[in-house]
Amino acid sequence: MNINDLKYYVRFVFNCSDGLGFSTDSADHIKNCVKGQDGKSTNEQFNIGDEIVIIWDEYGERSYTVSEVEIRDIRYDTDEKLYGVHLDDRGNITDTDRFSFMTIFVSLTAVEEKMEDSDETVE
Repeated sequence: MNINDLKYYVRFVFNCSDGLGFSTDSADHIKNCVKGQDGKSTNEQFNIGDEIVIIWDEYGERSYTVSEVEIRDIRYDTDEKLYGVHLDDRGNITDTDRFSFMTIFVSLTAVEEKMEDSDETVE
């Protein structure tokens, strides 16, 4: 069974230091838009310090380093309602709006910003 056929799903929220970001409950969207460091391989995990590439429709490919991963909004009952919003939440960019039994927030630092903050020179 394809993961997107499940009735309940994990929701991912990607917040980037350059002001971009999105949320999705589509495994296909993550598979197609969030890639490994080479910009081609499918990314199957998010570890702090990993470098990933996000392919934006409007901005093309941008590289990021995973700076934080949080799991929030774990729900044990499908009738449970969530009240309020997280200030760092993003709108869902997919057409589906399925019940998510947890939300994983992935904070990303743009690689260009990281290089600007260091004293290293790039040739």
